[in-house]
Amino acid sequence: MPARKATPNIADRLTVTLDATDRAELAKLSAATDRSLAWIVREAVRQYLARARDAAGARAS
Repeated sequence: MPARKATPNIADRLTVTLDATDRAELAKLSAATDRSLAWIVREAVRQYLARARDAAGARAS
């Protein structure tokens, strides 16, 4: 997986509660991809927001 450019540290902390099975699956993915759980969650949020923006743009057209 390609590395993402580092951004200035202007992050906001968020606490998320996951089902145990989801957490375990994320832990396996983390180990398999050599990425932290936090990185996987941040990337998932980025991708989700990008899709939502694309969908909103498509509806507006």
